[in-house]
Order: sequence, then C-alpha cells, then structure tokens
Amino acid sequence: MRKNNLLWILVIGFIFIPLNFVQGAFTFVVNQGIRLSNPKAVEGETVKIYTVVANNDFTTLSGEITFYNNNVAIAKVPLAKLAFEDARQIAAEFVLPAGELALTAELTSVTAVKKNGETVTIPDNEVKSGSAPTVFTIDGDNDRDHFGDSVDPDDDNDGVPDTKELEAGTDPKKSDTDADGLTDKIELEKKTDPLKADSDNDGVSDSADIFPMNKSEVKDSDGDSVGDNADTDDDNDDLLDADEIAFGSDPFKKDTDGDGVNDFEEKRLGGNPKLADSDHDGLTDAEEVKRGTNLASVDTDADGLSDKTEIEGKTDPKNPDSDSDGLSDSDEIKVGTDPLKKDTDNDGIGDKEDVFPLDPKENIDTDDDTMGNNTDTDDDNDKIIDSDEIKVGTDPLKKDTDNDGLTDYEEKVKGTDAKTADTDQDGKNDSEDRTPLSASRFSNVPTNALLYGALAISGLCFVAASAAYWRRRKLSARN
Repeated sequence: MRKNNLLWILVIGFIFIPLNFVQGAFTFVVNQGIRLSNPKAVEGETVKIYTVVANNDFTTLSGEITFYNNNVAIAKVPLAKLAFEDARQIAAEFVLPAGELALTAELTSVTAVKKNGETVTIPDNEVKSGSAPTVFTIDGDNDRDHFGDSVDPDDDNDGVPDTKELEAGTDPKKSDTDADGLTDKIELEKKTDPLKADSDNDGVSDSADIFPMNKSEVKDSDGDSVGDNADTDDDNDDLLDADEIAFGSDPFKKDTDGDGVNDFEEKRLGGNPKLADSDHDGLTDAEEVKRGTNLASVDTDADGLSDKTEIEGKTDPKNPDSDSDGLSDSDEIKVGTDPLKKDTDNDGIGDKEDVFPLDPKENIDTDDDTMGNNTDTDDDNDKIIDSDEIKVGTDPLKKDTDNDGLTDYEEKVKGTDAKTADTDQDGKNDSEDRTPLSASRFSNVPTNALLYGALAISGLCFVAASAAYWRRRKLSARN
C-alpha cells in the first residue's frame, strides 16, 4: 500500500517532502501543486481546489493547510494525524473570480510525533514553500449563464447579441444600459431610447411611463390605451371625471370606498360611493347588492326592523311579513311570536287570528277580559256562566242571544225569553215593550199618553158643542 500511495503521489506531483534534520531543528521545503476540480469552470462557479500532503519523517503529522489566491487566504483545512509514509489529499471549496488566479498552499501549526514517541511542535518559519504558485486564467461570466464571456454571444443575457449592442451603442455587459428598469431589448422593441432613462423628457422614467414617447401622457389608469390627461373617464366606471371630482369620489378608482360596488353602480342605486355602508345599517353596500336590499335604506321592507337585524334574525329584509301570517315581522317580535312561523304555538290558529298566539290551549277571548274562552267561565261576560247558558239554550258567546237590545242576564231578571226578541209576540221587541210578558193592545201606551188623549178628545167635544150652541143662538136671533 505504501508503494501505491507513493506512486499515486508522484503521478499527481503534489508532495510535501522533508529535506533535512539538523541537531533537533526541522526545516521543510514544500514542493506543492494545486489543481481545480473543473479546470474549465468560469466566473461565479464553485469548484474544489486540491493539494496533497505526504509524511515521510514522523510517526504522525498534524497541522493546518491554508490556501491562498494572489497571497490572500481563501480557505483553511485541518490536517490530523497523517501517518508515516502516508499521503492525504486536501480539498476546499472556492467560488471562482474572473481573471488570473495564483494559487498556493501552506502547511502551518505543525505538530509531529517522532519515532521515539516524542511530540514536537515545528515553527511555521521552518516550513517553506519551494515552488511557484499554480496559475489559472478564469473566463468571466457576466450573466452567470455558465458560458464564459469569451464564447458567450450575449454577455448580459438581455436577448440582444453583443454585436448588435455595440452597433446600438448599448453596453453588452449590462442588460439595462440606462438603468431605467427596462432591458435594452424591450427598449429597442418599443423604440424608446436604451441610452436614455426618460425618452420623452417628461420627468418620468420609461419603465414607469405608459406612454414613454408621448410627453403629454404618463398614465392610463383604466388601461383603455387613452392617457389620463385625454381620457374623460380615467377609471372607466361610467362616471365622468368631472362629475366624480364634483361629488368627491376618486376619478382614478372604479370603487372609491373599496366596498366591492363600483362608483357608478352605487350612484345608480342611490348609495354613496364614498361610504362602504351608505345607509349606516351595518351591512356593506356590496352585501346589500348581493342580497337585493336597498343600500340607501336602513329598512328595505319598511317593517320597522333594520336589514341587519332581519338578516341576523333570519327573517326576510325584503318582505315585511316573512311568514305571510298577516302580522309584520316587527309586530311579531314585539309580542314575542315567531316571525318565521304562521302559527307560533302550533294550535292550528294563525298568529294573527289567535288572541293568545303563545298559548296552545287558548286562541279566543270573546269578552276581551284577557282570559281565554277555554279558561273563562263566562265567555260573553253577561253575568251568566257558560254552563247555565248552554243548559237554557242561550249563546254563551253573545251577551244578547236574540238581539232584542236586552242582555241575556237582563232578560233573565225580567223573566223574558232571552232566545226570542218578542217574548209576548205583540210585535214589539222586549226592550221596547213596557209589558213584554202581556199581549194587551194598550199595554204599550204610556199612562201619560192616555191622559193626554182623553184631554184632547174632551177638548174637541167642547169645541164642537160650543160651535153648535152659537149657531142655534144666531138662528134664533134672525127669527
């Protein structure tokens, strides 16, 4: 193995060889050589640099290898316990610069173990480099495309061959000669000046100028190919810039308030393009447009509930009566019924018709005494309990069963028939009949009326008698 190692070292030719030993002092002459992992590598590429160290004098040899380029340290690699008559390849990574390299390597900080076991430290000045630097010429690679500039037809990789750049006067090593943000190729294609950052001299660089060859235009906010200075509607929102300026919206933004509805649409729907929530109801204009509610009205369906309240409560902000039961959503919320159910208490009677919409056991209150008929013992509040009315056949839900003007209770007190309007069948309702239980033809004439009638008849008789008397006297006088 030793012979193989030595042969390999000789073939490579990179060997550290100790020259002499004098009275305990050590002097080394280092014959060195440096090689690259890729001799054809170009600027910017990472390669490995190699050298070889051999130990022909000591049991073990340790130290540090320092690589230099043009006398500037570029890498340090430790060497540990290199055995007698052994050789070791040392490598370090290096990013290549362009131009000429002068590479050398030095062994420093050497410690060695002698054959008798003694460890000695060898001063750096006793280790000398005996050969000239290894020289490499590295081709530049301006555009880092791994092609050396000497063979690359486009050194700045801007799409314009170096020969054309020289003709145009641009820099073949710079993709953007005038540093305006546009590559030379783009400028040549757009016919702007690649040697001038502001081709039209309007104070705006070509890369920021939508119209780099038109001094009177710079921007095109709506992308319609008409410059903002000439365009009457810069944001293309169907509102003239002059109108937007007068109103206060941004003529360069389709949606001034950023609510998702463009300014024109907000104006058309009665909203305010400067406010994301035109009616201040807690819903953005975009939400209202999506739902179909009125972005200019807090309460679209005018039912007394704001659109947001209805949405949170899951009622329909566009329908004042979400469950179509005849009661508005706000009225239902006030009384506690469910605006999404026609029959809140599930008793078969709709909330509007149900006097007790929250009580499944009650739905009617005939006498309006706030007590449901099922609980109330006198539903018509006529002072006769329902069970008694049922027994006698009167209507427990009507105070005046026969509609004669007397309540059932009053008829009960008088003794008349509460089921018949004219108890004595004399043609007069019980309420108008002084003697509702007697069918006498004078029974209905008041006492005073009889007296007045008698007096009237007496008066007539007196007048007639007087007239006859005076007539007779007159006839007698003639005779």
